[in-house]
Amino acid sequence: MAPAGRPSRHARLAGRSAYVEDWERDLRQAKSGIREPADTLPEAPPEEIDLAVIPGRFFSETCRRLGRGAGCYDRLVRGRTMHRVGVAYDFQIFPAIPAADGDEAMDVVVTPSRVIERSPDRNAPR
Repeated sequence: MAPAGRPSRHARLAGRSAYVEDWERDLRQAKSGIREPADTLPEAPPEEIDLAVIPGRFFSETCRRLGRGAGCYDRLVRGRTMHRVGVAYDFQIFPAIPAADGDEAMDVVVTPSRVIERSPDRNAPR
């Protein structure tokens, strides 16, 4: 496990963050088909996370994200300075999508063919 302040790998599991040292050993197949951290991994405080790679159902051209509705990723990044990177396929990008007050925007959305960047001002309209 990497000490605080050093680069390390973190992953999200059921509303908590976990240290992941070995992607093959430490991740398991979830019922959704996505690999996620094993329950036995030590918890990583969100304050130690510098980068969050976040999936979504849809993203907008302004880096808004529409997830599955549980708000787990929104709670992870809210009020924190970690970099927020959305990952999607090109067909998941739309000019605009609906967003609620609690929805957090990404800093960047990456697709197979492009990178969409949001204004560097986090307080700018999302």
